[in-house]
Amino acid sequence: MKKSPKWVMLSILLPFISFAQSNFKPGYLVDLKNDTVKGYIDYREWKQNPRSFNFKTNPNSTVQKLTASNTQAFGIASLEYFERAVVSISAGNVEVGSLAVGVDTARVTDTVFLRTVTTGKGVSLYYLTDNIKTRFYIKDVKDGRLKELDYFVYLDADDNSSVKTIYAYRTQLLAFAYTYQPDNKSLVQRIQSAGYSETELKAIANTINGGSNTQFLHDKLSAVRFFAGAGITANKLTFSGENGPFPDGTSRSHTAPEFSAGADLILNKNTQKVVFRAELMAAANHYNFNLSTPGAFIINSSLDVKQLNISVIPQFIYNVYSTPGVKAFLGAGVAFNFAFYNDYHYLTMYSDGQVVNEKKYAQFDKMWYSFPLKAGVLLNNKLEIFGSYWLSSPILSNTNYAAHVIAYKAGINFLFGK
Repeated sequence: MKKSPKWVMLSILLPFISFAQSNFKPGYLVDLKNDTVKGYIDYREWKQNPRSFNFKTNPNSTVQKLTASNTQAFGIASLEYFERAVVSISAGNVEVGSLAVGVDTARVTDTVFLRTVTTGKGVSLYYLTDNIKTRFYIKDVKDGRLKELDYFVYLDADDNSSVKTIYAYRTQLLAFAYTYQPDNKSLVQRIQSAGYSETELKAIANTINGGSNTQFLHDKLSAVRFFAGAGITANKLTFSGENGPFPDGTSRSHTAPEFSAGADLILNKNTQKVVFRAELMAAANHYNFNLSTPGAFIINSSLDVKQLNISVIPQFIYNVYSTPGVKAFLGAGVAFNFAFYNDYHYLTMYSDGQVVNEKKYAQFDKMWYSFPLKAGVLLNNKLEIFGSYWLSSPILSNTNYAAHVIAYKAGINFLFGK
């Protein structure tokens, strides 16, 4: 059975996918006896606060899976720090499509790992997110009490289409401001309009602490890098339909160099697992059709089309395997193609010697869409080697006939600026 090229390409990386990925970085844990153990922690892009984490004391030791039942705290050096805490957790949703009628004050008590945002001489700020919502907790350093900063969104009981909000966290923060910064009027004004976001709450906590804080997380996890590269593209243009310029299934192929440049948005520069890419690609294609049919009424048909294709390609890239020196990735996206053509003609020679010259026939699209699939490796975060398959995409379509293009590409990109 003949395999589809896209499955052949993807199968190259399947052995990598079968292995559980790891991203061990220097870190430490604090056990329930308050003893600190240095080692390596498998750092992940935790969308929610982790319930467990993998730890090993040295690069070659056995991996241990630890939880809040046997760990007081753990940290990844210079990245993130988590503390075990027994907290009361609000259960009310804040998404508009899932709001309750009236204030949902339901709470549950759980033992969790809170991510430390900032600490200081007055207050410490923590972060907790799960499949319901994101919450922030604040601790008064003097008495050690830890409380959720309350934020409620609900539907009005008298008018179910009216959304109401209770900014209780502002009142809670004002109490700390009056205690630790009683003369700071600008802080009071800032709290009175503060949004429920890490950026704003962290800045307020730092001001309450008088600017003397310990940071446990980089201010910006995301990063932007740029790239430029070159490669080769093999395209195949195929006509279909019975009433077109050529018989159904007639095709021509062309191989040409291509050039690209663009930028990557890395959601977490420490794990580099998910990347959103914007790419600009250019290639010149040439399709020369010349079809002879001896003995028929039409004895020769020819078409010589040159196409400059500029593609704008937003795409999603996922690293399926990662080590400090080598990353293997899969990618997919959509290409918005803008095509520029030469002054081509369709020539028809008849058996009686007559030649008919039809300008700009067939009428190819000046803008068309295609869907590229990509796989490759990234070496030392600098050199990217890839191959891609562009699914069959229409470049011409009318009621009588159509034309489609598929493409195979391979190339190298040089990355810089991360």
